[in-house]
Amino acid sequence: MTIAYRVGDNLYLNLTNRCPCACTFCIRNNADTVYEENEPLWLEHEPSFEEVKMALQSQNIASYKEIVFCGYGEPTEALDVLVKTAAFIRANYKIPLRLNTNGLGNLINNRDITGQIAESVDTVSISLNSSDPIIYANRVRPRFGAKAFPAMLDFAKATAKLGVRVIMTTVSTTITKEDEANCTQLCKELGVTYRIRHYEKPKNNSTVPIKSPLTTLCYLEKDNCYLMLHRITKQNDVNHNKWIGVGGHFEGTESPEECLFREVKEETGYQIQKAQFRGIVTFVSDSDVEYMCLYTSSDFTGTEIPCDEGELKWVQKSEIPNLNLWEGDRIFLKLLSESVPFFSLKLVYTSGTLKSAILDGKELTLF
Repeated sequence: MTIAYRVGDNLYLNLTNRCPCACTFCIRNNADTVYEENEPLWLEHEPSFEEVKMALQSQNIASYKEIVFCGYGEPTEALDVLVKTAAFIRANYKIPLRLNTNGLGNLINNRDITGQIAESVDTVSISLNSSDPIIYANRVRPRFGAKAFPAMLDFAKATAKLGVRVIMTTVSTTITKEDEANCTQLCKELGVTYRIRHYEKPKNNSTVPIKSPLTTLCYLEKDNCYLMLHRITKQNDVNHNKWIGVGGHFEGTESPEECLFREVKEETGYQIQKAQFRGIVTFVSDSDVEYMCLYTSSDFTGTEIPCDEGELKWVQKSEIPNLNLWEGDRIFLKLLSESVPFFSLKLVYTSGTLKSAILDGKELTLF
């Protein structure tokens, strides 16, 4: 039976098939497996901690960016194994831990489990589904009835107060724009992050998150400094120990500005009021291609928050060349410092080494 399985760069742990919900959209209604996993995720029996430990030890943990408690059931149904497994991972590996949950763990266990969750994982992702408790109940169909929706919100708020990064999600096209706006406000009141997930169906009719090749990157400016992100949190991060700006991949039908505003808000706490679109950077890394929209902004509001991707630091622009930067980043940071008009830059890497740089169609000489 499948206990551990890969999803992209992450390792997922399938602890249980028990779940207090009968969601109308649940993939379990139509398929035996998800993502790249070919083996069924229906368990022959609920694995013990020792079995989960053996499954972990059979994996090359260093090849993953994150371990996620998520399978064909609600992980907090197997709370004891979850907690023991998290403690084992923390004691033996340096890797972030995430819990994907319906947020009903307190009702499932008939007590407050948020303290245990806070000690066990770094991030909690909760399926919000709707800001309307009636729509939520009709889609999720929890066995706890009307108690479920407020219990989920309480769980999210309490877990966030304990210092865990909490993300509440809905799926694009499944609710109205008005409902999405209400979800945004609700999550703001709870002190958690709201994210709209984009999903498409692959050949096996399961549901897979599609990672866009389009990204944004922004350098926030203040007092002749840029806000830099030192990527030191995730050991298997391609940017590990590098200093970069803030940003990330497009989600759903986002425009560049929508992606930029969301990513900066999630990673820094700042809300951009106005940004300058400075250029397009095409990254070619071995066989992968990524297109990055590059921005700067000095017009933003809000209070800085810790970033789970690394450490944020305001750095004098004159000191930035002394940081551990990607060689290609040095090129476009120089273009920004020289106030070069909107540009197109292509950077070609092989095994992490910059091999060529082409600015507005003309090859540059590398140093």
